Amino acid sequence: MRRWTRRVPISMIAVALVGLNYGHLADQSASLMACLLLLGVFVGVGEELMFRGIGVHVFQRAGLTESKVALYSSLVFGLVHVSDAFGQGAQALVQALVMSTSGYFFYPRLRVGGVILLPILVHGLWDTSLISNLVGDEPQASLGMVLVALLKVVLIVVLLVKRRTIETASPAIPN
Repeated sequence: MRRWTRRVPISMIAVALVGLNYGHLADQSASLMACLLLLGVFVGVGEELMFRGIGVHVFQRAGLTESKVALYSSLVFGLVHVSDAFGQGAQALVQALVMSTSGYFFYPRLRVGGVILLPILVHGLWDTSLISNLVGDEPQASLGMVLVALLKVVLIVVLLVKRRTIETASPAIPN
């Protein structure tokens, strides 16, 4: 991958760590905290194995270029989240779009690390950070949520500027 893509997982880890709502989490029970951490781990493992594991390999074996593998695996990731429309209504369509862009930024984590463990770690940490605001009896917004949204905007701008330089001269991930 091009050098600029290496900054994506680093920025996501940093924002996830800063974005955790530590004060709100400190007010929660130990059992709720344990459940939150397990949820982050399970979501990270499950979604990464499905979309950056199986999905990426399916698109690679179809002979797609690296940028198309990233795009299509990300679109499928977003489309799966459309099922949230049953509980959230039309706002789930916006969530699906956000999830597609998230999936596109999750892809460089796989390429930077070379193994799926980095994407699993970052995805789990990212989701734990997002969920940290929603747990307990009184969910709270935090500065971390603003940072997550801001990073997303910055990454989209970087992608639009640098999108033509995601390709490498070598094949994508070895089969």
